[in-house]
Amino acid sequence: MHRRSNRQFNIQAMSSIQLCQTLKDRDVLSKPIITEIYNRALFLLQTEEARYNRLQFNARGLATILYQFAKLNYVIGHEFIDAWTNKAINLMDEFNSQDLANSLWALGRLGTQPQDTFIQAWIHHATNSIENFNTQNLANSLWALGQLGIQPQDTFIQAWIHHATNSIENFNTQELANPLWALGRLGIQPQDTFIQAWIHHATNSIENFNTQNLANSLWALGRLGIQPQDTFIQAWIHHATNSIENFNTQGLANSLWALGQLGIQPQDTFIQAWIHHATNSIDNFNTQELANSLWALGRLGIQPQDTFIQAWIHHATNSIDNFNTQELANSLWALGRLGIQPQDTFIQAWIHHATNSIENFNTQSLANSIYGIFILNVLYNSKIKVPQPFIDAVNKNIELFDENNENISQILKAHYYFGKQGVGILTSQNRKFLEKKFKTNLTPCHTSNLQLNVLKVVKKVLAQHTVTSEHYIKQITSSVDIFIKEQNTVIQVDGPYHFDNNNVPNISTKLNTELLKSYGYIVHRIPYWVWDK
Repeated sequence: MHRRSNRQFNIQAMSSIQLCQTLKDRDVLSKPIITEIYNRALFLLQTEEARYNRLQFNARGLATILYQFAKLNYVIGHEFIDAWTNKAINLMDEFNSQDLANSLWALGRLGTQPQDTFIQAWIHHATNSIENFNTQNLANSLWALGQLGIQPQDTFIQAWIHHATNSIENFNTQELANPLWALGRLGIQPQDTFIQAWIHHATNSIENFNTQNLANSLWALGRLGIQPQDTFIQAWIHHATNSIENFNTQGLANSLWALGQLGIQPQDTFIQAWIHHATNSIDNFNTQELANSLWALGRLGIQPQDTFIQAWIHHATNSIDNFNTQELANSLWALGRLGIQPQDTFIQAWIHHATNSIENFNTQSLANSIYGIFILNVLYNSKIKVPQPFIDAVNKNIELFDENNENISQILKAHYYFGKQGVGILTSQNRKFLEKKFKTNLTPCHTSNLQLNVLKVVKKVLAQHTVTSEHYIKQITSSVDIFIKEQNTVIQVDGPYHFDNNNVPNISTKLNTELLKSYGYIVHRIPYWVWDK
C-alpha cells in the first residue's frame, strides 16, 4: 500500500459515497482500513433499516465500490456479492454505460460468478444502451464475459459487434486484443465486417501491441479458425520476433499453438527466436504450455534444435503426472510427427501415467497416442508397444470412433502394421466395423494435372503392364498415385505440399514411403520440380 496518513476515520459512520471516496484514496489506505470499508459496505448492502436509507448505495456507488475492490485485488466473500447483486438488480435501469462496464469488469477481475438474474438484467440493459458505450466500456465488458465464461444472448453480441465495428478505429491496442480474446474464449464467431475492420486497424497499430496483446490476439484467431491477411501475419511476426524476450511462457505457447492451428509457417527468424527463449524458460512452462508448443511444432513440421527437445523432454518427464489426457496424447503425437525418439525414461513415465488415466482418454486422444507410437515404430524402428489398456479402451469404445475419419484411419493403420508383427489392436469384428465406416466416409481423390501427365508417360512406356491410377491400398488407408501391378511398384507424384521449406520430404511423405516399403512395395517418388525439368 501507499504511505500512511495521520487522518482519522470513523468508517463505521460513513455513507456509501464516503466509502467510495476513501477507497479511491490510495494514499490513506492500509489493509485494516480496507477491511473496515469492506465491512461497512457489507452492512449497508445487507441492512433494511430505514434510518440508513440516506447512506445507501445508488447505481454509481454500487459500480464504484466493486470496481475499486477489484482494482485492489481484495478478496470478496459470497455474502458481499449476493447482497451487492440483489441491490444492483433493483437499480439496474439506473446504471449508465460506465457503471455497467465497470461492474462487469470488476466481477471478471475478481473471478466471481454473479447470479443468473443479475447477468440477464445486465445484458438486457446493456443491449439497449450499447450505443452509449465508449471503446473501453465495450472492450472491458466483453473481456469480463470471456473471463467468466458467460455466453450472452445473440441480441447482445450482434449489438456489441455492430457498435464495435463502427468505432473500431478508436480502439487502442488493449481494447483490440481483449474483446477478440473474449470472442475466442467463448467460441463466438463475429461477422466478417468486424474481423476485416479489426485486422485492418490491428495491422496499422501492431507496433503498439505489448506481448500479451500479441499472444492473445493470435490465440483468438486460432481458436476461431480465422485466417487473417498476410499483411497482418507479417506485421505480427515482425513485431513478435523483435519483442520475443518479453513473452511469458503462456504467450510463447499460445502464439505457437495459434500458428499451428491456422497452418501458418512463420519465418525462420521467428522460430529461432522463439526456440531460444522457450529453451531458456522451459522450466516455467506448465503442462498445457509444454503440450501445445510441441503439438504446434509437429503440426507445422518444424524441427527444433536438439537443445530445446532435450530441455522439453527433461521437464515433461518430471511433470508428466500433471499432464491431462489430451496433453499426453498431443505430446506423443507430436514426437512422432517430428520423428523424435524420446529417452526411455520419458516413455516409461508417459506409459505409466497414461495407463493409470486411460478412463479419461477420449477417442481422439486414444487415436493420437496410438498413432504417435505407430510413427515412431515405422520411421525409427522403435520398440515401443501399444499398451494393453489402450487396446482394450479402443475395442471397448469402438462405437464412438464413427465420427472422425482421421481417427479411424490412424487406428486402422496402426492395427494393420502391428498386426503383421503378430499383435494387432482391433478384434476381427471391430476391424470390419471401422473399415466399413472409413470407406463410407472416404472422400474421392483429386487427381492433379501433374499426376495425369506422369500417368500418360508411364502407360506409354509400360504398355504391356497393368498400370492403374488412384489405386487404393488398405494398409495405408489411402490411394497411391500410380500402381504397376506386375512389378508391385508404386509411383508417387509429389507436389509442393509433400516437402518442407528446404525441399526435403516432410514427415507425412517419409511415413508413406516407409509404410509402403514395410508391406513389400517398391516405391518411386517423383518430385514436381524434377518432372518440370
